[in-house]
Amino acid sequence: MKDIKAKLVNKCLVGALVGMMIPLIIYLFGGYGMEMLTNRPLFIAQFIGSAVLGTIAVGGTVVYEIESWGLRRASFAHYLVTLAAFIFTNLVLRWFDSTKYLLFALGSFTVVYLAIWVVVCIASAAEIKKMNRYLQQMGEDEEN
Repeated sequence: MKDIKAKLVNKCLVGALVGMMIPLIIYLFGGYGMEMLTNRPLFIAQFIGSAVLGTIAVGGTVVYEIESWGLRRASFAHYLVTLAAFIFTNLVLRWFDSTKYLLFALGSFTVVYLAIWVVVCIASAAEIKKMNRYLQQMGEDEEN
């Protein structure tokens, strides 16, 4: 349990840093309008909101450390928590000015999350096959 708490803290810190980098990068490349460039409190709010979202998204991956949960259960829990944080952050920071854009963002979020999940599952399956071959080879070597 102590190990999971340490991992949670580390992941949350990484998530916060990544989250803070996103509005900074957008700012540096001129992605914000004039209001954002002249309104420091608005920029700071974006900075903090993105940090919180990053903290939840990356810190939430600690659910994969719960051994009694399967990959599907952990993934679904992480997806729901991250989606809820995304929606809450959007509502507070008003990232999308219409329902149409919000629904598009939520759909995109879900598709990207699903794509990442499929890639991770394929990579995990390949790694498990590799480990099983190694264990089988070790068993054969012990028999000889």
